[in-house]
Amino acid sequence: MTSKLIIAFFVGAFAGIASFAETSDAGVHRPVAAEVLSYMDVHSYHHGSPVYVKVKAAWEEQGCYFFDGQVLQGRVELATWRGKDQKESQLAISFPNMRCVGSKATLNLVLVAVEWEAGLDKIADSQYPSVVQLANPRIGTNGFSMDGMTMMALNQRSRNQLPLKAGDVLGVDGVTLEIGGGPERSSLLKSTKRDVHLEKESLLLLVPESVAFPKGHETGGTRPLERPSVGNLPGPVPAGDDTISLKAPPLPAPVEFQPCEPPVCAVDLPSSDRETHGTPSKSIGIRELGYAPRPQQQLGDLDDDEALGWLGPQQLLIAFNPHRLIDRAGQTSTGTALRRIHAIVIEPATSKILSVADWFLPDSGEFLWQLAGGRVLVHVGNELRIYGVGMQIERQIPLDGPLKFVRLSPNGELMAIAIARETHTPEQHASLRESLNTEPPENVEIRVLDKNFETIAQATTSSRIIPPALLNEGQVQLLAKSNRQYRVALARWNGESTTVTQFSSACIPEMSSFAPDLLLVSTCELSTGAHEYRVLRPNGKVVLRGRPDPQEAGQSAQGNERNFALKSLHATQVMMRGNHFQGSDLDYEEVRIFQSNDGRRLTTVRLQSPPPSHGGYALSPDGAQLAVIADAKVNLFPVPLH
Repeated sequence: MTSKLIIAFFVGAFAGIASFAETSDAGVHRPVAAEVLSYMDVHSYHHGSPVYVKVKAAWEEQGCYFFDGQVLQGRVELATWRGKDQKESQLAISFPNMRCVGSKATLNLVLVAVEWEAGLDKIADSQYPSVVQLANPRIGTNGFSMDGMTMMALNQRSRNQLPLKAGDVLGVDGVTLEIGGGPERSSLLKSTKRDVHLEKESLLLLVPESVAFPKGHETGGTRPLERPSVGNLPGPVPAGDDTISLKAPPLPAPVEFQPCEPPVCAVDLPSSDRETHGTPSKSIGIRELGYAPRPQQQLGDLDDDEALGWLGPQQLLIAFNPHRLIDRAGQTSTGTALRRIHAIVIEPATSKILSVADWFLPDSGEFLWQLAGGRVLVHVGNELRIYGVGMQIERQIPLDGPLKFVRLSPNGELMAIAIARETHTPEQHASLRESLNTEPPENVEIRVLDKNFETIAQATTSSRIIPPALLNEGQVQLLAKSNRQYRVALARWNGESTTVTQFSSACIPEMSSFAPDLLLVSTCELSTGAHEYRVLRPNGKVVLRGRPDPQEAGQSAQGNERNFALKSLHATQVMMRGNHFQGSDLDYEEVRIFQSNDGRRLTTVRLQSPPPSHGGYALSPDGAQLAVIADAKVNLFPVPLH
């Protein structure tokens, strides 16, 4: 019997347990930590302009409750910019009559501190990005169980853990804060060096008006709050200790990746024409099945319109977007586009079509995941389905909201599913969308399922989460340190935490896990900015090391018990991340198969006219075949055993 699960949420700096002291002998108050949702400056904002902020952690005090992810609307009381007759720029912000959840009560909040994370140096072990951490599960003969679980909120904020006092403005050069110095007791941001502005995702700390202006301490009846300490402390701040440094103890000098040492590691050198296979053992045309590539379509990123999966060793599931007109009557209020996915099960040996289906999806994200045992997980409508041989439905998992992501551990023991939750009324959503010029952030509910697809835990966090990377041993965490140094930690299921590797990178690293139990880490060399990738074991040993060419447009990995595949798309010219491109800009795709035990390359496949997709390739469960979509065909290649 699975033990009762405890789920605790931790967010970034100051969004966890924070303490405010009114005076040396007063009670302790937690501030409301809130994130600015759009860029603000004194030129585009004026008296009465709305200010939208998002609560970063659930808050309860003075009989009032704000939930994690709740959007609060403040207002600008004053906005002036520097000029010939105005030496000081000023921006006054207030948060009057904030409605408490579940009651008609309201609370006036006062801005007491500001922090802009990008303007600060990260310290050792700051969290970038935060990750879901699953702690203390046990895998035994009776299946999967846990003593407890910790899920870190994924908010893309590093944990600087800096001391913060009322009136502080950290990370915004030349700007000071006067609490209650503006009209209507608003807090006044001012600068004689620049026009005042706040970046998107700046962190604001807010306290109730009664805390900011305690009565009876001065002639006028009130005085602003003076020099309280803010820190991740569970109890009151001791008298006289008004600067509490929460900086983590320094780590040892950073160590780069372990060396790639044969015979248990290989260097992934560029493939020569002689080593590359372009002629498949069999090709199955899919244009006549409804496949309609659109090479001239403008894209901002690779899509998820093609997918392949194996239903046992003898049946191949082919799924693609035929790009036909569909009924949009079911379109949601958030403007999510509907997709139709055409699915066909084929017997590759005979080219016989065994089954056909059409699936309708409310999003444009990934929709098919290969499972162990020759099964696939598919997102269809408002549910997830497990398909087995013959496209027989083995299980249906209802979804009571839009699917944000699915992540699997390599052995299939755990599955993390994120469901988006609307936190605004339709009117608020429309107002926020107009103000932010993008879809407003929402909450997501993360459910954790075991290998029997039973929910064993669930909790709610921010929609700006980074999907977790899971290994069979535990949860992988990417931790940022100073000077572009990073550490990869493994939070094991038994509660222990170990360092997998440490390295430097000129870009934000990317990580993904795949079978049998490997981690793909992509980084950038400090001196040149050149991209590099490594395949690591959970103990940090390097299995494969390589450097993609500058014209590579994307890379992904998948594996089985014996081998793993790396797929890369190559463009006709150097492609910068974030730039728009067309499918016709892609020259070819290359899929390389490696042995999992030593990184030795078994074969390389190169095909022209690839789809601009993350997927479109699949290794058979027994590792004997590779299927790849290219040139409107499913191409099959044998994989040598050694």
